[in-house]
Amino acid sequence: MPFHRVAQGEFVAKIARRYVVSADAIWNHPDNADLKARRKTPHVLKAGDQIWVPETDLKTVSVATGTLHRFQVKAATTKVKVRFLRQEKPRGAVPFTATIGERSLDGALDGDGVLELTIPIDTTSFELELRPPNERVERYDVRVGHLDPADDPVGIEQRLRHLGHAWEGAADESGLGPEGSRVLAGFQKKHGLEPTGEIDDATRDKLRHVHGS
Repeated sequence: MPFHRVAQGEFVAKIARRYVVSADAIWNHPDNADLKARRKTPHVLKAGDQIWVPETDLKTVSVATGTLHRFQVKAATTKVKVRFLRQEKPRGAVPFTATIGERSLDGALDGDGVLELTIPIDTTSFELELRPPNERVERYDVRVGHLDPADDPVGIEQRLRHLGHAWEGAADESGLGPEGSRVLAGFQKKHGLEPTGEIDDATRDKLRHVHGS
């Protein structure tokens, strides 16, 4: 089977579902060793990545003729975790309603400000309402699988903006731009790193840790 070109919103489990192979078989295939080393996690890929998909492992079942046989296929799901912070501190126990297609789920963030849901693997987005006591309702459109890797300038920008560090303009493949570098330097200084405004391994690791992904 040829390489698969990753589209925006795809991750390894979703690709595995499409080709009827296991996610582990894809992620641990020797031909994907370089991608695995760069991306670190099968949950965060970048549009345009090339990933090798092994041949489908078909299962053979023998059955008797002249009889009705029933086969049940388990629906493929994935877990989504979203952490909500205020000034980089967890927002715990805030009630929420998540609307996934025609289904609505009610609950509350945990003590670390984390929302965790099990959703159909083909879900591309869902609507989320947070209802903090004595405050306005907050509404979010959560796009599943759209976070870029932290070794990419766009992925750095996404994580900084999620943490409340916004600026005019946008990152591209060449970097964050002057304003983005200034914001990154502020993040570095706040977290005890040398405020160079440059993307380095220590900054990526700290940003992944603070952001949670």
